[in-house]
Amino acid sequence: MFLDSDGNITNHVEEDLLKLYVMGKSSAVNTHFLSAIAAWRYDHPEIFYVDVSKLMYRISQDSTYKFHILFGCLSQPSLLFDYIEQDKVSEMISNLNNKILEMVNPVKTGNNVSEKVIAVHDYIKSKVTYKRQFEIQDDEAEKRNHVYSSYGALVNNVAMCDGFAKAFQTAMIQLNIPSIQVPGDALDENGNSQTHSWNLVQLENKEWFVVDTTYDTTSKTDNWLLATQESILQTHFPNGQLDAQPVTFYFPPIPYVSSDLWSIDFTYTEDNKVDKVLVSFKGKNSTALLE
Repeated sequence: MFLDSDGNITNHVEEDLLKLYVMGKSSAVNTHFLSAIAAWRYDHPEIFYVDVSKLMYRISQDSTYKFHILFGCLSQPSLLFDYIEQDKVSEMISNLNNKILEMVNPVKTGNNVSEKVIAVHDYIKSKVTYKRQFEIQDDEAEKRNHVYSSYGALVNNVAMCDGFAKAFQTAMIQLNIPSIQVPGDALDENGNSQTHSWNLVQLENKEWFVVDTTYDTTSKTDNWLLATQESILQTHFPNGQLDAQPVTFYFPPIPYVSSDLWSIDFTYTEDNKVDKVLVSFKGKNSTALLE
């Protein structure tokens, strides 16, 4: 499986950057590649079967000094996860599609956006059980492979937060409701920080609201259903890190703290080396902020 992406890549990657990569003097191309794959994965929560770690690219230069990029599973027989059999993937996709339709068909017409969001939230909450991989019994070991996917949530009815968020996202895409999956950290019921994933959804008034189907399922409440972003500033902390890639994705609706509120200064040693880095927020240093 190969994709000759010459025509597209030249619109986004400068030739000088490619030269530096080929010469082994820059890893920027690799960073862009991995971050683009992560963004694609977040944009397509219905794609549960592609092992993106198998995606690779190869850059070459011909006699006219033109660069060529070969993209695909260059050294792998298939892009499927090893635990997914080739002759079963079509059936698995069909099963997921049927569950997505079961979730969205009842509210496709005659409902406002809020009602549709609530119905999808309630569907997921009623169907999906939160389980970590080690909590799944050996006689259902195959389900451990899918706890981070929409397939795990909607077909197996067992998932972790990533699976919950992806299941919700597949519904919003089908219903043409603006929504994003947000990666970050959040406080659990004991106040401990943990890696987490949730969703933001845009209602008719163009404002964005929080939907955390995982926390509502595990707490058996609706505390995180269409919550305001301001109400979760002390519990949910988006970091913009898709699949732990080095590029930070800033989602427009998320209220990141303005960089204008921060200032930075340096002190230097006699030989002009940086001695201290002084950072303040709204004119206050760390000591003042803790008071």
